[in-house]
Amino acid sequence: MKKHNNTDLMIDIESFSEKKDKIILSLGAVFFDIRTGEKSHSFLRHINIDMSLRDNYSIDGKTLKWWMGQDQKLLKKLIKNDQYSSDPHDTMIDFIEFCDYGTSKFMVWSRPPLYDLRALLDAFEKYDLDYPWDFRNIRCVRTYASLFPGIENDFPAKEQKHDPMVDCMRQIEYVSEIYKRIENMKEHCY
Repeated sequence: MKKHNNTDLMIDIESFSEKKDKIILSLGAVFFDIRTGEKSHSFLRHINIDMSLRDNYSIDGKTLKWWMGQDQKLLKKLIKNDQYSSDPHDTMIDFIEFCDYGTSKFMVWSRPPLYDLRALLDAFEKYDLDYPWDFRNIRCVRTYASLFPGIENDFPAKEQKHDPMVDCMRQIEYVSEIYKRIENMKEHCY
C-alpha cells in the first residue's frame, strides 16, 4: 500500500463493555484530509469474541443489555465468529501497520477518545505494542462539534448507526465541514 498525505485519522469501535480491557467487537478507521473531507485508506476488522475472552477482555451486562435494544442484524454481524473475524492481537498489529501508511504526524479523531482510543490503548498495552500515534495529536469529535451546536443533525446517518465504518464516514463529513466554517470565519476576521 502506498503512503498518502492525509493528515487525519478517524477511528470508531464497537464494544461490549465500558470498562478497562473491554471486548472490541469491531474496529474501523479512515484516513482523511480535514480540509476537503477526501477519504483515502480505510481499515475494518470484526474481532473474534471467543479469542477476546481467551485474552481476558471483558463484557459488562449494562452494555450487553443496551446492544440487545439495537438493530439485531448489525449485532449478529458484529458477534459472528467466522473466518472473517480476527484475533485481537493480530488486529492490533494490522492496525498499527495500517497507521504507518499515513503521514508521521497525523491527527487522531474519535467520538469520544476516552472510550474508543482508551480501548485501543488498553489493547496495545496488553500486547506490549507501541501506540501508532503521538498522544499530543488526539482530537475529540464531540468537542469539535460543540463549536457548532446541532451540526451533526445536518449529516444524518445514511446507513446503520453503530457500524464503525458508517460512523467514521459520517463523523468525517461534519468534522471537515466544521474545519471549513472555521477557516471561512478566519478569512473574514483578518
